[in-house]
Amino acid sequence: MKAHYKIYVINLDRSKDRLEKMKIQFRELGLSFERVAAVDGSKLDEAQYHSENTFYKALQPNEMACYLSHVKCWQRILEDGVEHGIILEDDVAVDEHFASIIKKLSNESEKRDLDFVKFSHNKIHRKKATGHVPLTDNNHLTKLSPLPVGTLGQWVSNKAARELTAHHAIPKQPIDVFLRNEWLFSFTIYNVFPNIVRTAPGTVSTIAQDRTRSSSIQGIKKALWKLVFHIKLYWHYATASKQSL
Repeated sequence: MKAHYKIYVINLDRSKDRLEKMKIQFRELGLSFERVAAVDGSKLDEAQYHSENTFYKALQPNEMACYLSHVKCWQRILEDGVEHGIILEDDVAVDEHFASIIKKLSNESEKRDLDFVKFSHNKIHRKKATGHVPLTDNNHLTKLSPLPVGTLGQWVSNKAARELTAHHAIPKQPIDVFLRNEWLFSFTIYNVFPNIVRTAPGTVSTIAQDRTRSSSIQGIKKALWKLVFHIKLYWHYATASKQSL
């Protein structure tokens, strides 16, 4: 019989301080986790890893590394044979009700397909919320459309991990952007709202951001990419079978 879930924390070998902070948080919550060694963008072997870029600009090494670190977690879920994996990045502050919410999600997963649930969200302005399943007095399970960005934390079923590993193991876009491409997946991505994991205060991202000024050509490429994204997304909404909570 499969274990119901395991918690996995993505952590760079050189980020020992972050790992210690995660251990402290989880001791206080009465939960345990397994560390997954993150792929280090500064040591990325380009001969071993490659991308099939569909983004409007080239992927940075650390963006590829972040994506591949999530792939390692999907693979670990399959290797461990768990029903669900909870994947967390190591720069998070976890909500005090995290343990009870996970328990409630476990119960809900016995009633409905919960293959992928996001725990954190950015840029939620003008998102439509569909469905409302209470998890605590403050938090609920819903479907936000379009999906907001953010991969600080997520619940991933064995089924979703199998599909992602089989068909989406090669980076094509930054992982937080890629997971918004709902038409690519046979499963529905839901959301816990408000956030139950957040970027820990004072944390500096290990994914270097390209702060160079965009050229006019790159601006046009970005605009066209966003246009194509939204055309595909709304076509998906118009034609896909509706899944509700």
